[in-house]
Amino acid sequence: MGIFEPDSKAFVRMAAAGLLLIAVGTLVFSQEPNRIDQAVPAVVAQWRTPVLDRAMAILTHAGGLFATLLLLAAVAVSLYLRKRLRAILVVLVSVFGAAALASTIKELVGRARPPAPLMEAGGYAFPSWHAAVSAALAVSLFAVFYHRMAPRLRPLFVSGLFGWPLLVGASRIYLQVHWASDVLAGWGVGLAWAAFAALILREKGDGHGDA
Repeated sequence: MGIFEPDSKAFVRMAAAGLLLIAVGTLVFSQEPNRIDQAVPAVVAQWRTPVLDRAMAILTHAGGLFATLLLLAAVAVSLYLRKRLRAILVVLVSVFGAAALASTIKELVGRARPPAPLMEAGGYAFPSWHAAVSAALAVSLFAVFYHRMAPRLRPLFVSGLFGWPLLVGASRIYLQVHWASDVLAGWGVGLAWAAFAALILREKGDGHGDA
């Protein structure tokens, strides 16, 4: 079995890592004074350039609602044509569940966004919706496509999948629409929710399931 094998143990580890990220994000958020969240924007500001500003804006839009729905539609059609209905369920429950959970927590916590953002963003800050959804998408695609990839492509596939939410989350911090703790907690919400969904919904049997 490979290092990145999507078996039950892997998803349990992901769920545990997600819960840890939620705990760390919440702890950083609750600090008084909030030294880490206040320090990160000052550090990031030193890296800003017009080119990087544009690149981060593209990244953050690519992790947004419209782009995510387009990707989900393409994935769902692809899986439907292969009659992998359980796999569609894994992806949809993972992503929409993480989106709903992040949105609900936002409303309950009601945290204000950072001042002077580089792009317009509405709603509350904690946790990051973009971070949660991109992490959930990565976990669900890992669950349903890993064993369909050629073995030599699997390391690249995994690196790309889990690098994506890191880039999306980094773009939210860079653009000052989220505090660092928002993104940490967002990654945690997406990772934990999608890992639990994969554990519960994938088919039992050979350790891989239909997903």
